[in-house]
Amino acid sequence: ALSRVPTDETEFGPSRSDLASIRPAAPHLVVASIAALAAGVPYGIVSELLGGSVAGIGIFYGTVDPVIGWLTHEFHSIVFGFMYVGVLPFALERYQNNTWTYVAIGIIWSIVVWIIAASFIAPVWLQLLGISASIPNFSLRLLTSHLVWGSSLGFLTALGYTYVIPRLVEVCQR
Repeated sequence: ALSRVPTDETEFGPSRSDLASIRPAAPHLVVASIAALAAGVPYGIVSELLGGSVAGIGIFYGTVDPVIGWLTHEFHSIVFGFMYVGVLPFALERYQNNTWTYVAIGIIWSIVVWIIAASFIAPVWLQLLGISASIPNFSLRLLTSHLVWGSSLGFLTALGYTYVIPRLVEVCQR
């Protein structure tokens, strides 16, 4: 059993040396959700500008409806955003509480997501649905979109940890 993280913590994240506290506290997950939703928007805009379409993500769920595509894209953004917040405590402590560290980790995380999810899992999934796709699919358009997502996620998470979490903790203590 993991010990519960105190909700009065307002630092960027748990200490790497305290492995029982790796689970992010609820305020961190709220910030991660909002940051991931917001980061999904520039991803979609860049994808559209580069000739892709977020609406196509709906294909994985049996439809090409643009609304379903955006909703599933945002859902994926939140899932990968939660995973990103789970990775953050592994940054060396001397680099924590630094916005650029969170952006750098976001960029690295977006490359990992691009390689694993977009380049391998997505094409396999498409083939299972009977849609032709090359494996791997190292698309530069997808890489660019993911880099925009990761840098946005890192920056927005750092802002949220700095400005939103203290207010959430304050409200919860009332």
